[in-house]
Amino acid sequence: MSGRFDKITDINPSKEQWKLKVRVIRLWKQRNFQQSHLGENVEMVLLDEHGGRIQATVRASLRIKDSLKEGHVYIFSTFGLSLNVDPFRPTTHDYKIVFNPRTTLSLVHDSNISKYGFSFVDYDKILSQTKENAFLVDAIGLLSIIIDRKETTKDGKTLKMITFELDDLCGKKIKCTLWEEFAEEMICSLEANSNRPIIFVIQFAKMKFWKGEMGISNTKFNSRIFINNDEIPEILALKGRIPMGEESSGQILSHASSITYSLDEEFLVASIRKTIIEIKDCQDVVTCVTLAEITHIESTRNWYYKSCTTCTTGVVSAFGIWYCRKCEKRLKNPRIRYCIQVRVVDETDAASLILFDSAVLGCLKISASELHDLQLKRGGDPEKYPEELDVLKNRKIIFRVNIKKQNINSFEETAYHVGNMCCDDNIILAFLNSNKPSGEENSHIGDNEDPPNDAQSSLKRSFNCEFMEGESDELLQHSSTKMKKFIKIEKD
Repeated sequence: MSGRFDKITDINPSKEQWKLKVRVIRLWKQRNFQQSHLGENVEMVLLDEHGGRIQATVRASLRIKDSLKEGHVYIFSTFGLSLNVDPFRPTTHDYKIVFNPRTTLSLVHDSNISKYGFSFVDYDKILSQTKENAFLVDAIGLLSIIIDRKETTKDGKTLKMITFELDDLCGKKIKCTLWEEFAEEMICSLEANSNRPIIFVIQFAKMKFWKGEMGISNTKFNSRIFINNDEIPEILALKGRIPMGEESSGQILSHASSITYSLDEEFLVASIRKTIIEIKDCQDVVTCVTLAEITHIESTRNWYYKSCTTCTTGVVSAFGIWYCRKCEKRLKNPRIRYCIQVRVVDETDAASLILFDSAVLGCLKISASELHDLQLKRGGDPEKYPEELDVLKNRKIIFRVNIKKQNINSFEETAYHVGNMCCDDNIILAFLNSNKPSGEENSHIGDNEDPPNDAQSSLKRSFNCEFMEGESDELLQHSSTKMKKFIKIEKD
């Protein structure tokens, strides 16, 4: 049956008659400015069962254009060819099909032709380009970090833009920028997929420099994007390659499970602001940022806890074996993570905050595991308050605070969990100089950590800290600031 039809890769001007069975994998309308009075041409990308792709043009004056639908399979014959010299070419074929009044078509059904016809390129091919290529490319990757997001106004119209990083899970990363409705779709998807990995596909993307590095971006007409579309085998395959069960995979999974913003985006744009008194008065479950100074570090609580190496949940010990109740996994060597309770103050009030691993790492630049081992090398008690924590003293820090139901419903003052914090002086200065009004939009930013649990064990000076899945009322009740012993940090 397939022998009746020509291959797209064989098409050239050497003869007049060609017969193709193809799927229209992309269709868009585009005005020919030299003949704008005639209306919009129909542009298509055609795919055959062998994977060949070619662009086709149907002039606005041809009635056949109204019969064509994206995704359908057709048999085409009697058409012309021209050189493909478009500025952004969705195929690498030298020629382009040009429909004429004699062109015939018939609608058929054929599942042997791919629905999407992706032709993914290796990131190295994109990164190695020294100039912006005329050919459009397909790319797939795990969204790992949001780099920039902004709105601009042009001709009275608000334009949205978002730039993020894609990871191919093979050690290479590229930048991708989306504009207008593509940016809108991505922003909506970030909100809808805040608690799971995002696998992103862009088809027919153009290569563009971004701050001196080659990346990709959408075009106005050709491009289309797919986000966590489980109908696409390549997306399912990449999801299956996200490493699980290894400690080294924690950073990738953390970025994947909750989108990570750049620091200035996270603390200056993407969160609402509240003072400490506003946080205490808040009756909504919300995430906000606040600028405050650490005045005390509590010494009656462990400064770390032992967690699962797959997730961030605390583990329990039985007969020398550690067990994660969330993953239902046994392990010999759990991971050491930060869990530090501090007192902070601003011009309105004071409060207790609990700082977790990723938040502390951003300021200390040393992992809890490394600090634990350093304590042992000194010959000291690893549970003893380490002097390295003193770098947090008497500094203004921006905290991303999670206001939970337990905080709102408790009759006593409870400690608030911190998802992240910023010690960058330039960002803090920008925070102080800006005057963004408080509001409820863009208030939820995904947390990179599951808080440790089983509060009764966590409150004891025991090396075998026990934490269970979830943020229990009990944990917050016992985090009361009443009758606590603090290390007072005196100012010089």
